[in-house]
Amino acid sequence: MQAHKGKGWVEFMVSDMKDFSYERKFDFIVLPDVLEHIPVEDHTALFKTLGRHSNADTTILIHIPNPPYLRNVIRQRQELLQVIDQPLDTSELLNATAAADFRVHRLWSYSLFSKHEDYQCIILKKGRYFEFMEDLHKTKFSIVLRKLVLRFSK
Repeated sequence: MQAHKGKGWVEFMVSDMKDFSYERKFDFIVLPDVLEHIPVEDHTALFKTLGRHSNADTTILIHIPNPPYLRNVIRQRQELLQVIDQPLDTSELLNATAAADFRVHRLWSYSLFSKHEDYQCIILKKGRYFEFMEDLHKTKFSIVLRKLVLRFSK
């Protein structure tokens, strides 16, 4: 493992996550164009490692190629691929992240190198979905939805 102390509260680390161990927990973890190069069968262990090194407020930012776009590259432009370059469907990714108590906070696709949506950005937060249900009733959308349900259920 290599650690580089930044100014202030930032520390940059590079490590093989299979044997990663550190005495502190992290608030923010970035996985930029990494997961598509790690075999899918290793993702659950990876996120469990990240979970052990996370606190209750940890955020993970994931940046990956959009799966349909990467499938197209695999079919049509194999010379652009690396040794392991696999599409990561959201359902597979969610299974791995849920095992470590992470939930999707936000997911969006966008164009980076193509006119098509070729990349995805996913933000994960610590904690399972049901832990956040209490806050759900406070949102404007849920208040309006409840009013509509009550109105049409009469």
